[in-house]
This record gives sequence, C-alpha cells and structure tokens, in this order.
Amino acid sequence: MAFRRERRQHVVGFVVAVLLVATGCADESSDDETSGIRHVLMFSWNEDATADDIAATTAAINGLPGEIEAIRSFDHGADLGVSDQQYDYSLVATFDSLDDFAEYRAHPTHVALVEDYIDPFVADRTSVQFGEDRS
Repeated sequence: MAFRRERRQHVVGFVVAVLLVATGCADESSDDETSGIRHVLMFSWNEDATADDIAATTAAINGLPGEIEAIRSFDHGADLGVSDQQYDYSLVATFDSLDDFAEYRAHPTHVALVEDYIDPFVADRTSVQFGEDRS
C-alpha cells in the first residue's frame, strides 16, 4: 500500500508539472507577470458510479463557471487513457486571488456539487493549489 501511495504521489507531481508546462505557467519567457491561483483537482470514480452518475457529475462541473464569478478560467475532462492512468477525471480552475479561491470553495453551488456528486461517486481524489506568479 505504501508503494502505491508513493507511486501515486510521483505521478501526481509529474501530472502537475505537465499541466504547468501545458498551460504556460512554467514559461519563464512570458512578459506577463500577473499572479493568480491555479487549482488542480484529479479524481477516480468509485465502483458504484454509473454512466448516468458520471454524466450528471460532468454536467454539474460544467455549470460551475456560469454560477461562480470568481472563476477566471476553467477546464475539465475525462482522462484520455493514453498512458498508465491514476485518475479518471481532472479539473483545472484559475482565480485572480486566494480570496477568489476561498469564495469558490464556499460558494453554495460548489458546496452542493461536492455533497451531491463528488462525495457519493468519487473513490479517490487529490488537489493542489499553486500561484501563477511568473516574475
């Protein structure tokens, strides 16, 4: 079990590094020195999650940006299965500040999504938040 947890931590670190490069956060040549908060969530469905549960969860996730003004940018989707996957789904959201991220976490729409979809249908999840400071 410890080996699996250690392997997962290495994979998570690798995935976050790939996301940094893919989203431009690791591009030090950028003249844009704006700062913000990036929230990355990865999770796996539990054995009880049906196709309908997954579709409903995806629809609920898709509705977050329309309900929560604090979200600056937002992407999410199912793992493409092109490599040895550890998680089934990922979400990346960007906020202008820690206050905006806190607003997102406490927003009734987000709280309801976690209670109604994430908690019942997700077996394992991990998240990381990091600054976008490019200076």
